[in-house]
Amino acid sequence: MLGAHRRKPVGPVGRLLGLLRSLVFALGQKVQVKQRNVLPAVRKRSIQSTHLFSEHHVRAFIRLVDILNKGLSIFCGLALAAMTALIFLQILVRLVFAKLQFQFSVPWTEELSRYLMIWAVFVGAAVIARRADALAVEALVLAVPAALGRVIKFSAHFLALVFYGCVFMLGLDWMDFGLSEDAPVLGIHMAWIYASLPVGAALTIVNALALLAEVWVDKKDILDVVDHEAEDAVQEMNLALAQQKV
Repeated sequence: MLGAHRRKPVGPVGRLLGLLRSLVFALGQKVQVKQRNVLPAVRKRSIQSTHLFSEHHVRAFIRLVDILNKGLSIFCGLALAAMTALIFLQILVRLVFAKLQFQFSVPWTEELSRYLMIWAVFVGAAVIARRADALAVEALVLAVPAALGRVIKFSAHFLALVFYGCVFMLGLDWMDFGLSEDAPVLGIHMAWIYASLPVGAALTIVNALALLAEVWVDKKDILDVVDHEAEDAVQEMNLALAQQKV
């Protein structure tokens, strides 16, 4: 036909290029289909893994604090045992050895036992904060509705953390002051004694945060985190009163 457009004959190179273009186009289509199918599942798994990852870190933090508290409990036990032994030694020297005509003194025992008691108190306070075993008045929390009681409990924990922070800052000032002061008998810097304030406050903050983290991770009710010793005492008192009525 006149005016018709004739195609030029395609050589082997042209046919090869056309085949490559077709293969690349087909591969591109398959990759796009796979991405449409895979990306939503990948996003979902990444969101879940991120959530589990953060929860895993919180639980690891709680386990680390519990391991630390075991060492702190051992330290407090050893400090109390040493304090008892030192006081007993001082009594023997003053009341027993003096009558047996053994003339010697151990003035360092009173000072060392006092310093051990200070460290045991501040370190022990951190362990108590983790167990929520501190003395507390639960009458108001139990008297109001549960929602308001939770607000009061969380507010009390928040104010306690603020107080621990103030003790920590105050302890740093006392440590700085203790660098220029020595113990009368032992002759050590009083900064070692005053260090019990910031160290104990820091450990108490960590333990209080671990307690709140455990409440969040395990979905516990903050109202159930109470002083178990006080609760047991109340139950025993109620049981005794019930037996008296019978």
